[in-house]
Amino acid sequence: MFDLIAWPQDKTVSTVGEPAAVTRILPRNFEEKDAGLFEPNLRYDVPASRIWQLENITARANGWLYQGHSLLKDSFAGSRQISAMRRLKAVATRHRLPTKRISKGVWITDNWSSNYFHWLTDAIPRLHLAKEQDHDLHLILPFSFQFVPFVEQSLLPFDLRSTTFIPEDTTLTIEKLTLPAHTAATGNYNERLIRCVAQRYRQAFGSGRKPDRRIYISRSKAPVRRVLNEDEIAPVLSRHGFEVIQGESLSFSEQVRLLSECAMLAGPHGAGFVNMLFMVPGGSILEIHPRDMKTNNCYFTLASALSHPYHYMLADTVSKQVESHHDNMIVDPQELDRNLGRMCSMACGPG
Repeated sequence: MFDLIAWPQDKTVSTVGEPAAVTRILPRNFEEKDAGLFEPNLRYDVPASRIWQLENITARANGWLYQGHSLLKDSFAGSRQISAMRRLKAVATRHRLPTKRISKGVWITDNWSSNYFHWLTDAIPRLHLAKEQDHDLHLILPFSFQFVPFVEQSLLPFDLRSTTFIPEDTTLTIEKLTLPAHTAATGNYNERLIRCVAQRYRQAFGSGRKPDRRIYISRSKAPVRRVLNEDEIAPVLSRHGFEVIQGESLSFSEQVRLLSECAMLAGPHGAGFVNMLFMVPGGSILEIHPRDMKTNNCYFTLASALSHPYHYMLADTVSKQVESHHDNMIVDPQELDRNLGRMCSMACGPG
């Protein structure tokens, strides 16, 4: 069938490393009544990493990759599909655009990769994997990525030979394309690779000082999952020595430097928590979730991969009509005080 969505088809594929089974321990402050929140994520089978070497791949400015008439599945996160009508329209457009040929490149993105979490935990591990195999990398990115504020600085530690953003009115034909497969299902991690990524960023932008700061990441500027009574919990945070920051106010390198000095990280579930990547192993985490049974455990699993002791807290949401993941929260100051006190008393500090 014309323009199928397909896996790459080529004789050249490298397998790097072995499959591994990851076992995660329950949160430090786990309560049996919350078993259903964490049990589905206590084990994960990490696949062996694969790197495809493909020939004559067409790449569009929107991030879609084609091999012949087939749209490659690695253009998209997970099992997401797009309609046949959109695919057919894209084919017509693709053949009307001028084509530029380049000799080689590496591709690491899908349709979620411009998001801060997915960039750092899905795309960047693919880049690190490719860099381990070939130090002379020419990275190719979709057109819009040149406007994503954290992309440029986050690429600096990889010392790339070049970075090309596909022009909006052009398609690229890459004669030899290196395509690292996704290293784990999103929200899970190849622990070796994610630790290597973390170390690379600390070496590039970290301060090198002994981590002793306590950071609360506020979502006061975010559209969802804001803590509406942050003024009420501010004295609790201050009493336990926590500084309140907003990640949006800092550059990427500033966030790395700050979190490299952090021994304890707290706040509501959100993309800012991916910054635990930059903490020295052994830092403590307290994540505040909406109080329901649909907890997104991507930071519980990330903390486990990075050897950060993990604590959690559940908070009431504001509206009964809005899905909790998109709702705002009210945090009980007394409960927060107990959880921070327990985390502080249990922490030995990263070493």
